Amino acid sequence: MDEEDVVSENEMEEEETEMQEADENRENTNDTNDDFPHAYFFVKYLCPVDNCGGTMAPLPPASGNLSTIMECNMCGYLRTDDEFT
Repeated sequence: MDEEDVVSENEMEEEETEMQEADENRENTNDTNDDFPHAYFFVKYLCPVDNCGGTMAPLPPASGNLSTIMECNMCGYLRTDDEFT
């Protein structure tokens, strides 16, 4: 084995170690995704009308004030934040 073979073998080992560390970091990142309240998101932003499946989105602001009314993009159902809570 000459010096070039030893160097390339060391580089391969380093790359392999870096790839393993990256995989571990990705696994740790996926654990933190479980903290997001998915159920809350679906209850708030999916249309409550049976068999609709649309998404609720706020109406555009009127005269500079943010809207508290949500509209379904499929059936047009309107709901206020007060009705949600």
